[in-house]
Amino acid sequence: MLALLVHQNVARKSKVRLGEGQNRIFFYRMIPQFTIVFLALLLAACSQPPLPTAGPGDPPVIPELARAAGEGHPVLFVGLDGADWEILDPYIQEGRMPNLAALSREGRTGILTTIQPPVSPLVWTTEMTGVSPLEHGILDFTRFHPKTGEREPIPREERRVPAVWNMASAAGQSVAVFGLWATWPAEPVRGLLVADRFSSFTASGPPPAGSVYPQDQEAWTQQILERAEREVDLAALRTYVPDLTEEEFRAAASRPDPYVHPVSALRRILVETRAYDTLARTWISEHRPDLSIVYFQGTDTIGHVFAPPPRAISSAPVESPVSRSSPPCVASSGLSGRAGGRRSMLDLWIRRRVWYSPWKLSVGASAYYRTGTPVTRYGYSDIYGRYEFFLTHRGAEGRTPDNYEADLHLGYPVAVGPATFNFLVDVFNVLNAQKAILVDQRWGFQEADNASPTPVNPGYKRPVLRTPPTSFRLGVRVSF
Repeated sequence: MLALLVHQNVARKSKVRLGEGQNRIFFYRMIPQFTIVFLALLLAACSQPPLPTAGPGDPPVIPELARAAGEGHPVLFVGLDGADWEILDPYIQEGRMPNLAALSREGRTGILTTIQPPVSPLVWTTEMTGVSPLEHGILDFTRFHPKTGEREPIPREERRVPAVWNMASAAGQSVAVFGLWATWPAEPVRGLLVADRFSSFTASGPPPAGSVYPQDQEAWTQQILERAEREVDLAALRTYVPDLTEEEFRAAASRPDPYVHPVSALRRILVETRAYDTLARTWISEHRPDLSIVYFQGTDTIGHVFAPPPRAISSAPVESPVSRSSPPCVASSGLSGRAGGRRSMLDLWIRRRVWYSPWKLSVGASAYYRTGTPVTRYGYSDIYGRYEFFLTHRGAEGRTPDNYEADLHLGYPVAVGPATFNFLVDVFNVLNAQKAILVDQRWGFQEADNASPTPVNPGYKRPVLRTPPTSFRLGVRVSF
């Protein structure tokens, strides 16, 4: 935990009323003392180190903050999203995590009270700014672009207050920030900032422009990312999925949305984690910044993709969740979430199971149940040209409907000489529920509409996105 405290001392001036004669005597008698004090202050001022100056493109240094900051030890903040101490503590006791054990043993540990809802962008931005989500303005993973209307990862411009790296830069301290939420486009700092869209589960494709500050470090960061892509190869994935074939690896590496399949999701998580780890280690070792902040979201994402329900966790060896080598029943993928107010949306874990019948027919099924999300009135801002205001408390307008669905998979192998033809049938969204998962929350279209007692937008609370209808997919996989 990092806290930055700026303490300002304000000296009070006391006034003493003296007569003319008294004042003159006082003045003459105090000349030697004033001279000594003045010389002492002058020497003290000359002995102080000069205040840091801002380099080209760096944010300006505020002298008052620079003096208050002074000199101290470098600070390293490492954030592991979704890391559960109920899992980590047993691992530490068993000797599986010696580095974390050493940090706990040699430092201080404690339990912090989180905010509600404990959603990653809200929580981490609160930690970095010291204020509540209602004050800093980061309220979700994504937003609708005010001009195009397309959904996009939450950008930095939604944050309304300075973060700790802004404060440190203004105090003349060097910083290095890697991967934190709501940091794109990367803003000027006294050091390096690699924004969240450089690599994240909310971003797809190569890093967009503005992912790194300063701009002249973009080529270096891109080289690190490309190297991580090469290093997470078939051999690396077989560490986790021993029977993964080369064909399956190529398919995983080429998926435009890696999180639609557990193998491609695992590869993406490993690439992202390795890239941020290499960037942080290299920069910190070479530049020794005063403040370093390194955020890893893979510890959270891996749980959403693979984790079994909490009660199933044990210290026994766990088979690969995508293994096909242990019939008759294999867990292909899983997603877990906890209830009890942990999230604004309860996401019951999804698990796909594949049964192998005596007649070689394989049958797979997966299902999910998800509660609706809070509905809140969005108010328009004429100045910003976007929906900037929440006109009601979060969820005051109700919630979207709960939604649920199920998928079905059938496979049957036919051997023809040295080749095996596996005929596949997938039925998606078997229940054909087509539930609304997103509604229009815009109250009006201009700032004057925000005060209207009734919605000006005729489409208010109408569905704009539903779960897909039932669809089928037929396929043949040939192995030889």
